[in-house]
Amino acid sequence: MRDVQLKRTPLESPQLIINPDIKSLEDLESWVSLDDFEVIGYECHEPIRYPFSV
Repeated sequence: MRDVQLKRTPLESPQLIINPDIKSLEDLESWVSLDDFEVIGYECHEPIRYPFSV
């Protein structure tokens, strides 16, 4: 793990866009859905694969 994960260059952080109409916790409990949130610019590295047996 040390030879792979620690040598990766960090990627840019994504942005979380939240619907500006959400004003309170009560809003979250009553009408907010997943459509009120958007993640922009998310990138990830390729998975690290290691052989193992169970």
